[in-house]
Amino acid sequence: MSRRIVRAATGVTLLIVTAIVMSEQAGFAQGLVLKRAADQNWGFGVDLGLLNGTTDRLVFALGGNVDYYVAENLSVGPMVQIAPGADFTQINSWAVAKLHFRTKYVDVAPFTGSGLTWARVGVGRLRSKSDDEASLSMVLGLELQLGFIANFAFAVSGMYAVYNLDFGEAGKDRGMGALMFGVRF
Repeated sequence: MSRRIVRAATGVTLLIVTAIVMSEQAGFAQGLVLKRAADQNWGFGVDLGLLNGTTDRLVFALGGNVDYYVAENLSVGPMVQIAPGADFTQINSWAVAKLHFRTKYVDVAPFTGSGLTWARVGVGRLRSKSDDEASLSMVLGLELQLGFIANFAFAVSGMYAVYNLDFGEAGKDRGMGALMFGVRF
């Protein structure tokens, strides 16, 4: 069952990335975007938020991303989430492609990507033993950016990641949803 989910997520990811690249080549949404300055090819972001559906249920997370703008409305780059905890730690790392639709006040950016998820969960009453697990993962999400001044925006991101972690007696983890709040500059 989980292999079908990962295959389906891989197919959807490839389909979306192909659509993004083809729409960029065809000039789709040219009227919706604002021109970026020629010297502003890089964007950075930091986030705080919650991951839901993990082995430890709802956990706090820190995130960061880097965007390299290949074109005015297409960016690629790494996205990382770290969920530190006493008995549960999870690190998600993805290579992500974003398609930016800019309006006067809001930047709407659907994104997709693939990468790795690593997690460690404590087992037993004294947490002296732990299980580590890693898996390939796919992410699909939507980011809204609200800009007030040049090169600075508040952002909210919702995403869902699919992966396959098996911790034995601690349980299985097939995916998680996340809601992150942050800034982009």
